[in-house]
Amino acid sequence: MRCTCLGLLTALCLGLPTWAQTPLASEIAAQVQVGKIPCELGAMVDLQADPKVESQFILKHGKDTFQMRPVATSTGVIRLEDAKSGAVWLQISNKSMLMNQKLGRRLADECMTPQQAAAGVALKNSATPGLLDVVAPAATAAVVTTPPQAGAAVQTRAGPLQSRDGLVQSRTAEISPTPSAMASAPVVPPRPPTP
Repeated sequence: MRCTCLGLLTALCLGLPTWAQTPLASEIAAQVQVGKIPCELGAMVDLQADPKVESQFILKHGKDTFQMRPVATSTGVIRLEDAKSGAVWLQISNKSMLMNQKLGRRLADECMTPQQAAAGVALKNSATPGLLDVVAPAATAAVVTTPPQAGAAVQTRAGPLQSRDGLVQSRTAEISPTPSAMASAPVVPPRPPTP
């Protein structure tokens, strides 16, 4: 414990980077799209690889400059953070955004490199529905019922069916997967109640 603290203190005093380079950080850094990136409302973000520290980035937004480090995520989103300032850069296939965790707000949104803009157009033109797209149902299941029969009880999800006079009645239903199966189903005429 003492050596670790002494080593950290020495690194801080000498100005050495204390962030350890990992293979995962290198893998994430390789996927980061850099350059001068236009954002919505005329904002601009300049994201460049740090020439002094491998797998780190320098992000400039307005008058602010952030030292960004890759952070692993479970979702596959590219995430860069500056823990000191609270800045977070999130990059997905079709856009990026800059947020400040300490302030709890977005600094820049809808930032797109040319590759992200092309991916956004491809997503809009794709025949594959997105997660929130409404998809029309392929076919509605048909229900064939017979009239209730007095004296018999059938348990349904909602419980037994009862008539107005309090007798338990049954109701049978068959769900056919296709309209052609419904056409071939026999039609059962209702039976008169037995006294």
